[in-house]
Amino acid sequence: MVIVLTGIIATITVQFISQPVQLYVDQANRGDLVDIVQTALHRMTRDIRRALPNSIRIVPEGNGNGTVLEYINIKQGGGGRYREGPGPGTLATPACRLNFIIPPGDTSFAVPGGITGALAAGDRIVISNWNNTGPTANAYAGDNITPAATTLTLNAPDATCSEPYITLSAPFLFPFPSPRQRFYIADNPVAYLCDTGAGTIRRYQNQAITLNQTSVDTDAELGVSALLVDNVTACAFTYNPGTATRGALVTLSITASQAGESVTLVQQIHVNNIP
Repeated sequence: MVIVLTGIIATITVQFISQPVQLYVDQANRGDLVDIVQTALHRMTRDIRRALPNSIRIVPEGNGNGTVLEYINIKQGGGGRYREGPGPGTLATPACRLNFIIPPGDTSFAVPGGITGALAAGDRIVISNWNNTGPTANAYAGDNITPAATTLTLNAPDATCSEPYITLSAPFLFPFPSPRQRFYIADNPVAYLCDTGAGTIRRYQNQAITLNQTSVDTDAELGVSALLVDNVTACAFTYNPGTATRGALVTLSITASQAGESVTLVQQIHVNNIP
């Protein structure tokens, strides 16, 4: 009788204890998933806010397992204002005013106030990027971005120009001026590939600028990658380009699952689309 009663009491006790323990384990698993996905979204948000205006584009993952978000990266603090010609005084000299009319273009222009940071090999100047498709005003097409082989040099004010100025190793004719006389310093595209087949989101960088990106499915197409998050079961990247008076909007949705638990987090990012 004692053994039977002890067994009944033990069974009841285990039931009372196991449920709270299981709830704690489930909650801990959900907390881990939220932290992992939230960290990934924060990294993507920080990156996307450095995208060249109007360079964000969404393409399908080649195997039909997800999507790719790609953009041309602006260097930290990369950009400034240029002097547009013609103009009065010493700033009217060719070295100080950027020409948008006469071929083959300019090899130097003044940057009032200079730029933040230093120029490096592979840096490229972009002016008036309005599109991510088509042949004009599109850095992917190459019409408004200096060629990769062009070397950029920042010079201090001197007898040539009374303001800091940038020189180009070869002349380049930008097709369209910026409404705010603004230029950007870009390096290479960055891409995030969500592959639900592999259950991962990977970050790619340093790939070549490609005009017609229709689908992506291999590291060979995008270059070196780093794992951002795994255990991904669903994802969606969307881009609303906005208008001339309203900024663009990127929406990221990521679902991750682990140990029978699943979480979905959504992040919306306002990005600048005025060159």
